[in-house]
Amino acid sequence: MKELAPGFTVRPSKNSAWRHALGGDHTIAGAECPNCNKPLMQFLTIDCMDERLLLNTMNLPAIPIVYCMRCALCWSDFSYRILQDEAIELLDVFEGELMPEWYETVNGDSFGKIGIALEPIPINVQTFYDKLNAGERITDEEVATIASFTSHFARPEVGGFPIVDVINQVCGRAFLQQRVKEPECVDCGQTMFFLASLCNDQEKGIRLVYDGGQIISFFCKKCKTITVRSSA
Repeated sequence: MKELAPGFTVRPSKNSAWRHALGGDHTIAGAECPNCNKPLMQFLTIDCMDERLLLNTMNLPAIPIVYCMRCALCWSDFSYRILQDEAIELLDVFEGELMPEWYETVNGDSFGKIGIALEPIPINVQTFYDKLNAGERITDEEVATIASFTSHFARPEVGGFPIVDVINQVCGRAFLQQRVKEPECVDCGQTMFFLASLCNDQEKGIRLVYDGGQIISFFCKKCKTITVRSSA
């Protein structure tokens, strides 16, 4: 997996030094879903001034991850270009029907804003994710190491055993449910960098997708383009 910067996991925080956030409303020009005729949903805001992410030379104050799971847009790769602060241009959109089950099972048209901090992911955990993405088995000890970092364990009444699952992550090399490969930029054709993975986290009160789903985004630094895809 092509790495933009070291990997960080997402922790809800009201005291972060940066303006990273999950959810929230937006006023981004051009960010309207052509299927729903409503604003695209803002899933993540990445503060480019956080020098750990190596994005502070992009002349962008922030990178928004906007997307729609209310309709067929999420059935294929979705791409857009960041034009400037608070403005994007849609590049690749799958047009089709609405999905009323989104409102029945997940959420409405926006998420409450959650301030987040980014915690570095240990190098060995990133290495174990590489093995999982390659379809390799990992040892019980490696499973325990991952779970100790992510705090993913079964409930005590069923054994409390360690669980390896996808996590909310920015940069690095995430564990991806369907072992997806990086897409090519719709502008320049170069392989894009992995940017973020988003999923539900019941313990932290984070619900962004259908149960078992994952939203994965990629970034081209040259063209300032984003590609988003989902898996379930």
